[in-house]
Amino acid sequence: MLRKIRKTDIKKVLWLLVIVIVPAFVFWGANYFIRARTSYLGKIYGKKVYPQEFEAFLQNIQALLFLQAGREALSGVQLNQLKTYAWQRLLLIEKAKRENIEVTDEEVLNYIKSFPFLNSQPSSLKKRYLSILKRLGITPAQFEEFLRDLIRAEKLRERALKDVKVTEQEIRERFKRETEQAKAKYILIEFEKLKEEITPTEEELKSFFEENKEKFRIPPKVKINYLLISPSYEDRLKEIEKEFKGKSLEEIAKKFNLEIVETDYFSVEDPIKGLGWQKKIAIKSLEAEKNKIYGPFKTEEGFIFFSKIDEKPSHIPEFSKVKAEVKEKFKEEKVHQKAKELASKIISEIEEKKLKDLREVSSYPGATLSETKFFKRKDFIENIGLDMNFKNTVFSLQAGEIHLQPLEVKKGLVIVQLLEKKGIDEEKFKEEKEKYKNLILTEKRAEVFSDFIIQLIKESKLTISKF
Repeated sequence: MLRKIRKTDIKKVLWLLVIVIVPAFVFWGANYFIRARTSYLGKIYGKKVYPQEFEAFLQNIQALLFLQAGREALSGVQLNQLKTYAWQRLLLIEKAKRENIEVTDEEVLNYIKSFPFLNSQPSSLKKRYLSILKRLGITPAQFEEFLRDLIRAEKLRERALKDVKVTEQEIRERFKRETEQAKAKYILIEFEKLKEEITPTEEELKSFFEENKEKFRIPPKVKINYLLISPSYEDRLKEIEKEFKGKSLEEIAKKFNLEIVETDYFSVEDPIKGLGWQKKIAIKSLEAEKNKIYGPFKTEEGFIFFSKIDEKPSHIPEFSKVKAEVKEKFKEEKVHQKAKELASKIISEIEEKKLKDLREVSSYPGATLSETKFFKRKDFIENIGLDMNFKNTVFSLQAGEIHLQPLEVKKGLVIVQLLEKKGIDEEKFKEEKEKYKNLILTEKRAEVFSDFIIQLIKESKLTISKF
């Protein structure tokens, strides 16, 4: 078919590396993935995708990636990324065929010519190209038909993205947001300083506890035993699951030489011993019947089977057992209340006296006047941190304007005044305009392509029985 291809040089393939595929594809398809025991892996437009076909497609992707970027590219890609990319491309290919998108032999030839692999010494590297395909069990003809399908999918992708444009205004706005600078002064009403002044009595704490008991409610907690099965046993999970019928966790542990892990009591919001935060397992543990085996549950460490040992119901503890926590919450509420009152007092003074500068505000205990250096939206600001609400508010003000609403940051409440703003550097904008245009275009294309894939998943009624 394309014998002449294998007699010529091969260069770079014009497609995105697997490591930059849209990772959210798995999540987009989540509502359409059906876990079922089938002899096929999934369906696209009702057409079944069988394991042998899918494995061959994965091999072709690996061969292409190897030829395009070498062994290093393969070592940096996880199997799930390859699978995600494969399902995405199979979906695009099937849609492209339904749209009667054609690919000529010449287009396939040019695609292969774009490899860098045979650039310098085509006569010797041609053998290497054929050797790689042979080692992977792929014939040149099969590989070229795979490339034809990829080109077909890429044509469909470009068709979906052809109307994506970037305006001058979008470029300017992005450049402005990332490069403009501001300088401000602010009054910080610091929570910690106000906290030092609050010394509640025993009676106040007891009264606060009685009025806010639900805030101190301890959620239900559960203790479980579990077995952790290595991810390498994924293909044997069904076999292992069958062994659980009518047997205890201890019997299974002994048969498969596994260690039973006994956890401490944990709630839905707590980490599980040896597993970390596993909300799904925590919820199921609370719902579970005692001594019944549940699983498998997939985690980063492997697959979990568990049985419930005991449960502690939700309850409100006695005051004496949570006194320290009551005191802390009492002080937190009082601090916020005092801070709001002080901020209101300062703002009232500014309005009544028609003050034009925060330096003219009276001195108040717990309130400190500070001034920033010039900062950009991405910069860290002393006492403020990376708080975007503060930064966006500052950039929204006119020079000299005081924002007459307190802003809450991590350290306390802030009343801010813009001193000066540095706008766009027009010369730098001209220099970097193309870079920003390409950045915005890439983002917009990714968003449109994401929507397009979601649409195809729904339209094709994509189901994946095993990922």
